[in-house]
This record gives sequence, C-alpha cells and structure tokens, in this order.
Amino acid sequence: MKSIIPLFLLTAICFSSCADNKTEDQKNSNQDIEQVQVKEEAVSYQIDTTTFGGYVAYDENKEGKRPVVLVVHEWWGLDDYVRGRAKQLAEMGYLAMAVDMFGSGKTADNPGDAEKLATPFYMDPKLAKTRLDAAFAKAKEYTHAGIRSEIIHGYARTGMSNQHKFRSNHSWNAVMIDSAWHLLDATWASGYFMYGSNEFVSHYSSQYFLSDPNDFINDHYPEDLQWTLLPHPPTLKEFQKSPFKYGAFVKFKIQSYKPAEGIIEVMHGDSIHIELETGVKEKKLYVTAGIDSLGQFFDQENSAKINGQKISYTYKVSPASGEWLNVVYNGEPILRYKLLLKNRSLAETTLKFKINE
Repeated sequence: MKSIIPLFLLTAICFSSCADNKTEDQKNSNQDIEQVQVKEEAVSYQIDTTTFGGYVAYDENKEGKRPVVLVVHEWWGLDDYVRGRAKQLAEMGYLAMAVDMFGSGKTADNPGDAEKLATPFYMDPKLAKTRLDAAFAKAKEYTHAGIRSEIIHGYARTGMSNQHKFRSNHSWNAVMIDSAWHLLDATWASGYFMYGSNEFVSHYSSQYFLSDPNDFINDHYPEDLQWTLLPHPPTLKEFQKSPFKYGAFVKFKIQSYKPAEGIIEVMHGDSIHIELETGVKEKKLYVTAGIDSLGQFFDQENSAKINGQKISYTYKVSPASGEWLNVVYNGEPILRYKLLLKNRSLAETTLKFKINE
C-alpha cells in the first residue's frame, strides 16, 4: 500500500526530494543533458543575531530566468542528501536553494535531538514563514530568479490522514505564469513513502504541476481560501466531523472547542455559542466571516467571557455572515466553520406543512 506523506511539515516553495525522472524532452535529448553545467555555491544570511547557511545550485549554461525552488530538509537538518536533491533540481532547470531551517548549521543524528530542533516550528508556524521568507529573499538576489510565487499553507489529504486531523499539515505553491496564478506541489510531484516501511520512492508525477484548481482542491485545502483559485470553494467532507484547524490552533494549546462539528446549520438571527479551553493566559476571542480569515470583523455587543481556562463568545448570525465563520484567538485565526444558512420563512412553511399532515 502506498501513502503520500509530506516529508516535512515546513515544506513550502520547496521540497526535500525531487523526481529522478526527467521530462520527456530531457529524456529524448542527450545533447541538452550534456550541456548542463551545475554551479554550486555556499551562501549565508542573517536573521537577528543568528547566521543561516544555505546551498545554491543552478545550471550556469542556461540563459534567462528560471523558477526558484527552496529545498527544505527533514528534521535531521541540512545534510549532503538535501544538497544532492538541490543539485538534481538544478540539472532539471531550476535555481535550487537548500535551506538551513535550524540555523548555525545544526543537524541531528538521532530522533531525540531531531525532535528538539523541530518542535519550535510545530509550536509557532510563523517561525517557519520567517525563515523561509529570509531564505527566499536570499535566493532572489540571483539574477536568474524570475518567477513570482507564493507559499500556501494548509491541509493536505494523505493516506495517513483522518477526519480528526483536519488541520494545517503541509505547504505548497502558487506561481504566476502569463499573468495568471497556477497551483503546484513539488513535494508530492517528487514521489511518495511506502506505508509501513518509511521507504521513499522517487516518482515524478505531473498531476501536481500547474494543476486544475477543481482537481487540486480534492487533496489540498488552504488556510486562505483565496488560494483555492475557485470563486466558490467547496466544503470538504472533513467538515462533517470537525472545523478546519489553522496552524495557530496548536500554538495556543487549545484543549477543547465548541461547536465540535465543522458544519453549522443556522438561520438569520440565530446565535452560535463558541467556547475554547486553553492554558494560555492571554485570552482574546472574536470571529470574522468570509473567505478572508482576518477580513470582516464583527464587533458585537456580546463580548467574550472568561471562566478559568475557558473563554466563550456568542455570535449572532446576520445577512452579512456569509458561508464561512472564522474563530480568531489572540489575533490569529484558529478555527474555520462552514455555515449553512437556511431561509426562515421556508423553514416555517415546511414546519406548518408537517404539522398539518
């Protein structure tokens, strides 16, 4: 049984491995392959007082702009294996940069040390973004870099996922080509792990390059719904079991939440009681509505109430509520619910019809 698993939670415009398979044009042109001359360079940059080292590879015989790929290591740190994968990408025509996410060249040779190095990223998703942004800024200093791209964080369905793990667990990309945005996941396109053996199988798949948004949404659900590239994002079946959990859900150590299910059937004028339990001392809770998780803020008369480790908020549904409800805690979105708005007059008519029967 095969299961596609993200190699590292922090994978973004980047991936820990790439396909050994070349494109058909590359396979059929030994002359092109012979002309490849990979330039390898060690680079460094600063974030505050910490120095980060990277490895950049590109084909110096190739002319013009090319896509930039950040290669993010597994929790072992930046090692020769990751550098080798970056070099393979350079041979395929990319400008590849292997990133040092831990800083100061830190690596681990056992699971205990690796967990210590990786844990801060699970606790604070913004830490990953800060370090990826710095690495990307360094990569863009190269004159060869030339395609606009965005890092998309969200939920990816894998063979190991279940509906109780409906939360951000992966990252992928959107790239601007010919004045239009396209979606791609370089990690999943590079191969997969064999379930139960942890053996990586390098297998190129064009399915995840410049994919049709209607197909991509089947296993990639972004935190920011605008990056579905769909006018009306669908409701995944996972919502039947729980709301979508943003990356900050883990950061704020949410122990329990209400409502438990992700789909809420309501009518205009109804109230939704939202409750969270967390050990975090600072407690500020409000909700927003719409595709943009921090867009439309509802400052209602009902302020949040704190009782021990629990904080609750009562939200009143209005015509402006829309289809999506986002719970924002201490300034960061943590939960997304799907609202099914019913017409009150139609519901009352249906009820009268049933009574008359």
